[in-house]
Amino acid sequence: MESKTYQVVVNGREQNTDTPGEYAGWRAGKIFGTLDCKSGMRMKRESRIFFATMGEAILRGYRPCKNCQPMNRSDFDTYSDIIEQHSLADFYDRDKNQ
Repeated sequence: MESKTYQVVVNGREQNTDTPGEYAGWRAGKIFGTLDCKSGMRMKRESRIFFATMGEAILRGYRPCKNCQPMNRSDFDTYSDIIEQHSLADFYDRDKNQ
């Protein structure tokens, strides 16, 4: 049986690994969420990318999923230096505000 590999962003570069990382992203919508998010599980495999950390997703321009809500206020404060929006609510609604 062939082992499954995942494209994971680690230290700014995409790598093929046998583990998916902490977060999954939808390339077309630039949205990231938890690995068990129902929205993410419906995506086609070729549309997914994985991130080792939340920071990797944010640096690639992804916003958090409104369904699984992977980011809380503490996370927002931690990454506020790399997020353009001034509030957590604005970051979740980034697409509406642009």
